[in-house]
Amino acid sequence: MPNSAPILRYRVETSRTFPGMKSVVDIFSGLPGKIGPLVNDCMSGGEAESMAATMNAKDLEERRRALRDR
Repeated sequence: MPNSAPILRYRVETSRTFPGMKSVVDIFSGLPGKIGPLVNDCMSGGEAESMAATMNAKDLEERRRALRDR
């Protein structure tokens, strides 16, 4: 049986701008993700992991809703 795990849109990477810091990156654009006007860059590893988990949960919820409402 093939793995049916969803593709997560956001991942944590080393910041390209701030040495020693982390970014939450959108896998489709390669850019730091945004929540409203806030760019998710210059975070500690723990902050970035928590933010990525929150953003992925919201993205999965939105995708499931879009599939359900078709």
